[in-house]
Amino acid sequence: MEALKSWRSKQSGVTDVPQKIMKYDLVIVGGGIAGCAASIAAAEQGLKVALVHDRPVLGGNASGEIRVHTLGIYGKFERILKMLDTEHYPNGSAEALKEDQKRMTNIAKYKNIDAFLNFRAYHATTEKGKISSVDARHTSTGEMLRFEAPLFVDCTGDGWIGYWAGADYNYGREASSKYNEAWDAQGLLWSPETPDNFVMGSSVLWGSENAGKPVVFPEVPWAMDVAGTYAEKNGEWQWEFSQNDLSQIEDAETIRDHMFRAIYGSFCNYKHPSTQRKNSDQGVYGTFDNTIQQQKADSLQLKWVSYLLGKRESRRLVGDYLDQRQLDKYFSAYQKFEIPGYQELLKKNNLKKTNKRLE
Repeated sequence: MEALKSWRSKQSGVTDVPQKIMKYDLVIVGGGIAGCAASIAAAEQGLKVALVHDRPVLGGNASGEIRVHTLGIYGKFERILKMLDTEHYPNGSAEALKEDQKRMTNIAKYKNIDAFLNFRAYHATTEKGKISSVDARHTSTGEMLRFEAPLFVDCTGDGWIGYWAGADYNYGREASSKYNEAWDAQGLLWSPETPDNFVMGSSVLWGSENAGKPVVFPEVPWAMDVAGTYAEKNGEWQWEFSQNDLSQIEDAETIRDHMFRAIYGSFCNYKHPSTQRKNSDQGVYGTFDNTIQQQKADSLQLKWVSYLLGKRESRRLVGDYLDQRQLDKYFSAYQKFEIPGYQELLKKNNLKKTNKRLE
């Protein structure tokens, strides 16, 4: 990969060094819900903010490109989060497109937030262990910008800025002995004896619609080794894939293409029912009336298939503090590091604080 990169640079005469420098109080890389919320919170404190995002719309997994609805507890940040979240529509719904516009409109209200859409970060420079700049390239024009600031926030989802800066990170499941977090009730599912690369999978959402007339869908033999005999007409959040020998970062396109085969193969099975195929309407294996099923399938056509992964878990940067399960029985995650008597709590639980890290 590096050899190819060097060859392309030599042939094109284009380097990775930006000629234009942008200076801000705070640079946030990643325009998902976290990045947008951080931008608004900082802007309301008077900071000049650069929001650098590699897609044409904001929202990340909640955007109209991926369409996973938001869900969770607002906490103290309800006002800001309601400017960015979604309604609880079915995952994959086109309603997500409306929320894209809401997000863009609310970010644009803040004159001290500059949104750099379609700019993909590719490098972070550090000086004396501190990030001094981040470089980004426009995904269409190739324009390169260098963003300088005293403060940076990594909201990339894959922890790219911290990774380039040399930060420690975790991926997969640690051995239960590393943080003394064994959970007997869950056994190896929760806390394996040896570390592995098991992570939650990525989703590719999709859906179909009734076209009101017969619609032909071709056979897709290239997809059937994944789809098998399963038949489906839409896919929500549960359409996910993870494999220990595939990285959610380095092998993201391989994972996405696996999901494509599952999608197109399953839809093909739905459009071409047989007595041996499992159908989502039927719910069981076995013989059923093909005539009724064919009537349902004839007018169906694919309406939308995402071409981006909706990731659940990736690289996890190691911050100044590591939360440990032993503390959950005493305090919520929001309380642990601001409570009086915290040092006493550490001592009571045989924990120690070294270099700002719990061990």
